[in-house]
Amino acid sequence: MNRIFIFLLLSVVTYLSNPQDIKAQYLLDSTAVDTSVLLSGLDIPWEMKLGPDGYIYFTERYGRISRVHPDTGVQEVLADISSSVLQIGAAGLLGIALHPSFLDTPFIYVIYTYDVDSSTLYMNERLVRFEFDGSGLINQTTLMDSIGASLFVAGSRLIVGPDRKLYVTTGCTQDFTQAQNLQSKSGKLLRLNLDGTVPQDNPYSGNPVYSLGHRNPQGLDLHNGIIYLAEHGPHNDDEINIIQAKGNYGWPNVEGYCDDTSETQYCIDSMIVEPLYSYIATIGISEVMFYEGNAFPEFENSLLQLSLKNQRIYVVKLDSSGQNILYQNQYFHYEFGRLRDILQMPDGRLFVAGQPPQNDPFNHYIFELKPAGIPTCATPANPDTAISNDTVTFSWDPVPGATQYEIRAKTLPVGEYQKFTYPAGQTSVTYPFVPPGFYGWQVSAKCGTVKSPVSVMEIFKVGIVTPPSSCPIPDPPFTNNIQKTSAQLNWDPVEDAQTHIVRGGIAGSNLNSWLYFDTKSTSNNFIASGLTPGVSYQWQVRAVCDTAAGDSSGWSQVGAFTTLICRIPKPIHSVINTSSSATLYWTPVSNAIFYEIWGKDVNTSSIVKLIRPGSDTSYHVTGLDAQKTYIWSVFTHCDSNRSLISKFALPPDTISGSPKGSSLQGSYFSEFRILPNPNDGRFTITYISTEKVDDVKVHIYDHLGKLVHEELQSGDDFINKHIDLQHLPKGVYMLEIGNDKFAEKRRIVLQ
Repeated sequence: MNRIFIFLLLSVVTYLSNPQDIKAQYLLDSTAVDTSVLLSGLDIPWEMKLGPDGYIYFTERYGRISRVHPDTGVQEVLADISSSVLQIGAAGLLGIALHPSFLDTPFIYVIYTYDVDSSTLYMNERLVRFEFDGSGLINQTTLMDSIGASLFVAGSRLIVGPDRKLYVTTGCTQDFTQAQNLQSKSGKLLRLNLDGTVPQDNPYSGNPVYSLGHRNPQGLDLHNGIIYLAEHGPHNDDEINIIQAKGNYGWPNVEGYCDDTSETQYCIDSMIVEPLYSYIATIGISEVMFYEGNAFPEFENSLLQLSLKNQRIYVVKLDSSGQNILYQNQYFHYEFGRLRDILQMPDGRLFVAGQPPQNDPFNHYIFELKPAGIPTCATPANPDTAISNDTVTFSWDPVPGATQYEIRAKTLPVGEYQKFTYPAGQTSVTYPFVPPGFYGWQVSAKCGTVKSPVSVMEIFKVGIVTPPSSCPIPDPPFTNNIQKTSAQLNWDPVEDAQTHIVRGGIAGSNLNSWLYFDTKSTSNNFIASGLTPGVSYQWQVRAVCDTAAGDSSGWSQVGAFTTLICRIPKPIHSVINTSSSATLYWTPVSNAIFYEIWGKDVNTSSIVKLIRPGSDTSYHVTGLDAQKTYIWSVFTHCDSNRSLISKFALPPDTISGSPKGSSLQGSYFSEFRILPNPNDGRFTITYISTEKVDDVKVHIYDHLGKLVHEELQSGDDFINKHIDLQHLPKGVYMLEIGNDKFAEKRRIVLQ
């Protein structure tokens, strides 16, 4: 399962007597990091979101919703809903999200567990929306209710995507099979409209389910059109997943990769999407975030993954596609206690919510990580536009420490930015005699030599602008010559066009985020380049018939396309059949034309290359030498002329003189079966031993690791043992059979 080399950066471990003691400096590979506590005395801060007003909004698991200013550390409690929240185990007030137009539509979304039957600890989750009135939360509205939850697997992160949809992760219930039930909201990634209704373009019509087969997904982030989701395994196989619409991620029938012989057929039949990475042991993944800044060079183009159990930050370095792992590093080993959430600021610094090592439940904290010696400069908050006839006034909030402000403004859609600077004491500016048109502006601050990121763009209109009708719309748009990173956009010719304006972006993204291009040509096509493989895009075009008079058409219909991608057939593994033969296995790629296998003896330089059809997912190798070790890998061809190919599945797999890929331990069993599995609680264990074994014990553990059944089995070279667990609830259990010399574990599903 663990198929990626892990590079560890060890750090000095210090014990923290209280949160204030963390104010210190740490060294990454080459970056010195200053740390300081922003806020302490909290009860399990669970999720944080940065608002456009510059405040950090966050939840505490026992039931408080607050905000804190990242520079002052002053906390404002916006609501206390602890009387409605069931806080026990991992359940409580969990995820939070803000409306994407928060300043105009001040909605805050949260999800929490509540008690259904106190005698059984049966609980559900409820997704609600509040309105922020400037000082507190009002007008609670329930968007979704009766989401089944469980004591230790409740989820639940919230995030609003660029498509202005609300994504919600939910944990599975004690009945783990509900993760595979499309009529259940448990064990899923849900996708909702911002009013709680189901989007028309969801993968399952009328159903909020976006992906299924999740156990306890507590990490969620979106970057460049990719949804990253991290989830806890039961006793093993914590996962990082890349989410596909309608994807099935396997739980409870598959844990981690499809690399267990008992999982293979189910993976094929159910088209299981395997994780980007699966950890052999549990590390307690609590959150995953794509780091987008450059303040910490060690974190660039990486997923930052927080660990509760191992108390550190895992840095998962990705390639340029964001879909393949290059390597991993680990930092801050046991420095700050259990880490639960992480938030990136526009200037690259980080805020982390944690639980100190002494585990005081009411003294959790939020602390800051920033490069040592680099001062911060905040983005001016609340940019506003006031229009009176043809006079326009821009205003913004002052920034502490600012020495200068810079305004940049442009005509829309394709005007050039004009920049203007103003002294620190000035936080508004008036421009008279602005001609009719559409405009946009942004503001940034400068604190000495440090410049802040620019604010979000303010868009406004002056005068009455009526699109002229004399220039025909260049419909219909169509796309051809689609490649991995480029595509040709085409439209019907417009006879009088002097040029064309093309705009486009990732499918589902906000129109304001689309890019505009002046083709500077009368041609009826445009090459879009620099695209991301495997991503869906949308675009439009308008004709300009008189650039001087501004005579242009309306926008065309929306064109759509998806760039090509050829995925890596990973993971790969080998099973030795005899002393001279082995079977090589790889994961199928949906659009594969054929696979190319490379293999060799590790002690030679000669490489054997084989071609297999795209329908194959294995190859039987003969003529091997049991005394030698072989290495092999495979890559995908997705077109017949071999121009669209994937990278090799890395790291390569090895074949040596002992069985690899088998789940059996030791040399006691030549065959081990649990039939049927899944079952109704009644099943049979059979095995054949190559030698007489001593008496063995059969132990059954529930999902919490509690022993729920035990039997003694007399030793023999053949066992056919019937077991009845019908008295146990439905769900997933771990069966362990063994003695003081060996132990074998298998997962069983009662349904």
